[in-house]
Order: sequence, then structure tokens, then C-alpha cells
Amino acid sequence: MKTDKRHRIIVRASIIGIIFNLALAILKVVAGFLANSIAIIADAANSLSDCLSSIVTIVTSYFARRAPDKKHPLGHGRSEYMGTLVVGGIISYIGITAGIEAVKKIITPTDVTYSMITLIVVICAILTKIFLSLYTLAAGKKAKSDTLIASGKDAFSDVLISSSTLLAIATYHFLGLNIEPYLALLISLFIVRTGYNIIRETTSQLLGERADRDIAKRIRNTINAIENVEGAYDLILHDYGPTTIIASVNIEVPCTMTAPELDDLSREIRRKVYKKHHVVMSSVGIYSIDTKDAETRDLYHQMQALLEEYPDVIELHGFHLDKTDKTISCDIVIDFSAENRQELFAEIKKAAQAKFADYQLEIVLDADLVD
Repeated sequence: MKTDKRHRIIVRASIIGIIFNLALAILKVVAGFLANSIAIIADAANSLSDCLSSIVTIVTSYFARRAPDKKHPLGHGRSEYMGTLVVGGIISYIGITAGIEAVKKIITPTDVTYSMITLIVVICAILTKIFLSLYTLAAGKKAKSDTLIASGKDAFSDVLISSSTLLAIATYHFLGLNIEPYLALLISLFIVRTGYNIIRETTSQLLGERADRDIAKRIRNTINAIENVEGAYDLILHDYGPTTIIASVNIEVPCTMTAPELDDLSREIRRKVYKKHHVVMSSVGIYSIDTKDAETRDLYHQMQALLEEYPDVIELHGFHLDKTDKTISCDIVIDFSAENRQELFAEIKKAAQAKFADYQLEIVLDADLVD
């Protein structure tokens, strides 16, 4: 999707969110004060936080589409992640504030006076939030905007919050019990949890998460389908925002290929990956496979057989035999779920050295980067 079109989707969805949430916040505040309901007022504060979140989304979307510059040569796409953090912070703050007010009401109870206006406002809030949740989630997925998706999830949680207010009204009307303060406390905890989850997930993205399994698989399939590519390994995806992904990969190729042929192959990989997946392949590393030497092939198969004894070893690549120095070098990938990767790696090196006693081994523990 083009940046301008994506920006328009985000802005349109955010403006709709601002209009509806601001209207809901005003109605809930009025209804809350008329009914002396702390739960409805807490719900109003939550709607106001959604309004502020939409404003943050528009602002960060504007910064994210700014052109690359000398200080930020890969663009400003990560501004959206910063915006999502702000959204999470706003939601958490609103939840904490509402929780404090709820505790005050628990300590010093007050009577509530629900009316038909209160009931109508709550029902309208539920229906509106269902619409906003579905619309914002759809827009967020279409635009690949984590901030919009976070807002959509929050809108869905608001449906549950407003629905619980109906429970409080029913309980008071039929049983004469005022569960308002306790309900308001539960609502505040729910709001804080939503904000915390948004912050946690976004922080994980900024730290550098494992590459999306689907896109990694599709990129590797594209590369492996190209003539003379015997395998694609060490695929790394660097995320600089939802629309900017920089990647690098190592490939295995026959040792008979010339430098001009390798250059053509590298260019073909970059071109096809960008055309099919809109991912910029910044570098293509080369592993040369010796297809002519019987000794190299035999040692390679022996190493494969050894590693098959270890279920946590996912992959062997980059195998190379230097006959002059009597050196075997290769990379192995051990699953992160292995109980102790470093101890297992040390055990494998020891077993390999015993098996290939006549050679010096240079085995590298590679990261399990993608599925």
C-alpha cells in the first residue's frame, strides 16, 4: 500500500474515533453525574482517553510519513510505535486514576439514582463501541497500523466495560444492591491491563522481535525458487516501521559460479524480493558449496549424520573444507527452546572434534532467527 493512501486510512479512522468518543465521553459524564455513578464516570474517562489516543495516532502517522533525512536515513516509520506507547500510557493513567476514585467510593459509599437517560446512554455506548471496534480493527489491519489495531482492541474492551454497567443498573433495580464502586474498580483494573498489554507488546517490537513467520517463509521460498540458489539462511528482517523493512540473507550456491554470475544472482534476489514482498534486501552473503570434491561431500554428510542425533539442532549450513589448513567450518542453528543452548553447543563441538580428529573445527552457533 502506498504511504499516502495508508496515511489517509489512518487519519480517517482516527477522526471518526475522535468524533464518536468525544460525544460518548460528554454523554457519559452527564449521565454519570445525574446518576451519581462512579462507574459511568470512569467509563467516560476511558472514552476521553480513546479520543486522546486517536489524536496521538494522527500526529504520529504524520511524523511517520516524513521523508528520510541525514539523521534518519531509513525514515521515521518507528514514530508509530512511539505513538502506540503513548496510547498505552494514556490508557494506563486513566485506569489508575479511575481506580483511585473507585476506592474512595468504596470507603465512603454514596447512593445512585439511575434513570431512563442513564440506561439509554449506556446502551448507545455499547452499540457505538461495537461499531468503532470493528471499523478501527479493519482499518488498522488494512493500513498495517499497530496504533489503530491497539485502539480497536481497546474499543472492544470498552464494550465489555459498558456492558458491565448494565449489570450494575440491573442489580440495583432488581436487588437494591449498589455494586457501583466495586464495578468501577474492576473497570479501572481492566483499563490498566489493556494499557499495560499495549506498552508491553510495543516495547517488545522496539527491542526487536522474531520475524513474522509468514513473511519470512514467503521471502525464503522466493529466494530458494531462483536458479542456482541451493539454500537461504540467516534471514534477518529489520523493522523501521510498518512500511519499511530492511533484510539480509546468506545463500548457498555452487562453487563453480563466477563473480559476474554471483553479482547477477544477487541483483535478481533483491529485485524479486522487493517486487513480491516490498522488502529491501540490503545484502546477500554467499556460502560456496563444493560440488566437485568427494572428500568434502563425504565430510558434510558425516556432519549431518552427527547433528541428527541432536533433536534441538534445526539447521546446518555454510559447510566449508580447507584442505590446506585441514579446517572444517560450518554454522549450526540450535532451537531457542533447547534447555541450555550453550551447554548443548559445547557438547556438539566436543563430539564433532572427536569424530573429525584429523581436522581443526570452526563451528559457529547461529541464532534461530526465523521459522
